[in-house]
Amino acid sequence: MCHDVIAQKFSRKGRALLPWIKRTEKAALASASSIFAFSRKDCGVIKTEYGLDSSAVHFYLKNERFDYDSANVTVRENTFCFYGAWNRAENAEGLVWFLKKVLPLVSSGIKFVVIGGGMDGRLKKKLSAFSAIECLGFVDEPISEIARCQALVAPLFKGAGVKVKVIDALTSGTGVIGTDVAFEGIEDNAVRSLFHKADSASAFARILNSWNSVSAFEKQAASDEFCARYNSHRFPDTV
Repeated sequence: MCHDVIAQKFSRKGRALLPWIKRTEKAALASASSIFAFSRKDCGVIKTEYGLDSSAVHFYLKNERFDYDSANVTVRENTFCFYGAWNRAENAEGLVWFLKKVLPLVSSGIKFVVIGGGMDGRLKKKLSAFSAIECLGFVDEPISEIARCQALVAPLFKGAGVKVKVIDALTSGTGVIGTDVAFEGIEDNAVRSLFHKADSASAFARILNSWNSVSAFEKQAASDEFCARYNSHRFPDTV
């Protein structure tokens, strides 16, 4: 199982070790009788980089169907969230970039919730300086917390593979405001779109400032569409 193509990750992070990484990753993948990745995009990268065939499978979703009524979730207006393991550099760097570049452009009245553990003291201190930001830290049911927000904000510029945080948000019908890196290997809904792509600080701010409030009913419909499509083509279906 090739969760991330490491060569792609390091091509965005730093190229000094890239030749060695490519040699070792190719040797590891070539030793397998079958290779699986979490998107057709990654299968294409494996083919391009290493000339090896692989099969795409979907993540096994944590919820077969997210139900707003049974979960007793109320959607908050003007509230957005960040989610991730904050000891991962790509997550922390994206959040710091947002604080510096985007937040000064965001209208007053918009609030943010930061979900996830592993945050160091320096980043916590930065967040505490902003009254519009609430830091929840680790929570037992992050998808329920995401579902309470209007959208997940994902300012990612590094990393590789399918971003699990984005999949988690989409399972609850919660839209995602993110870079191209955030959406890699994931297909948007056909009817109830959940992707809001932003390639600059001004684009993030523009989407946030012009956001039309989304109800639990609308999010439930988007969740049902996403899960009906994504809860298929899983690893057990290939064997």
